[in-house]
Amino acid sequence: MNTTQIYMRFMEFAKFIETNSNLPLLEPVEKKMLGIIALANYKKERLSVKDMMAKAEISSPATMHKNIHSMIDKGWIYLEETSDGRRWQLQITNECMSYFSKLGMAIKKSIK
Repeated sequence: MNTTQIYMRFMEFAKFIETNSNLPLLEPVEKKMLGIIALANYKKERLSVKDMMAKAEISSPATMHKNIHSMIDKGWIYLEETSDGRRWQLQITNECMSYFSKLGMAIKKSIK
């Protein structure tokens, strides 16, 4: 099996996981934001709402603020208070971790 076939199989598995997830679907910009949040969580890096809103390449700060609240309402992320009550850290939920775990298993299955 060549790499294109592996990737296409993964896309099929990922689409199935996405449509059968308990979590509501994300908008494209929310998916980009989730990727940044998840990677920061994985690297154990702190990512505040302010840090995220400074990433102008994604969208405007107002749109990101709206999308952060949308992703919280959908159950993908939550805000964690810090010692400085003015700064909140973006964290992924256990449900989101489960979703990523299923995607990881899909990668393994795609190779077989």
